Amino acid sequence: MDGRYLSNSYPFTEVHKVLIEEWIQGAIANKSWEEDLDIHVDEICKDGRYKKYWIPLSISLVYHANKFLQEINTTDIIGVVDMPLYANAWSKMGFDFKKLEDIRAAFDLTPPLLYLAPKDFKICTDEYQHYGKLASIFIDDSQFDILAYEKLWTTNHITHIRQISLLPADHKIKLSI
Repeated sequence: MDGRYLSNSYPFTEVHKVLIEEWIQGAIANKSWEEDLDIHVDEICKDGRYKKYWIPLSISLVYHANKFLQEINTTDIIGVVDMPLYANAWSKMGFDFKKLEDIRAAFDLTPPLLYLAPKDFKICTDEYQHYGKLASIFIDDSQFDILAYEKLWTTNHITHIRQISLLPADHKIKLSI
């Protein structure tokens, strides 16, 4: 799954970039990570409604968000793109993706989303300790990790959660897997 991708895998227009940058600035000002606020790709552009664009949108979004954070000298916060995957009580456990594009077949109905998190935010670092690293990729000259999360538990019904996350490789989070 390792590989090289272009930051313009999905070519954001200037309007899209301004929307993303304004959302990031507002998210920083409001400490959005304390409220679990995010922005989904379908809120950024019309193509975000279609699964065939979700991987290139995710690649471009995680790159653009983190590049913008560097431009505004915000080095203690990272942008993370989560891609929810389909799961039900009978879904096979585990991840068997050979390449990034294989994830497309496992997408759920919820489009990928961007959120911000301080590198040392305890809730995020605790949560990410339950993730496993699938691969590292380069987007232009920047390295990003692809992490996978899966949890199956039973209360009065069975709940199965699966998710892929893209985040900068310098996240400094200890992974359990």
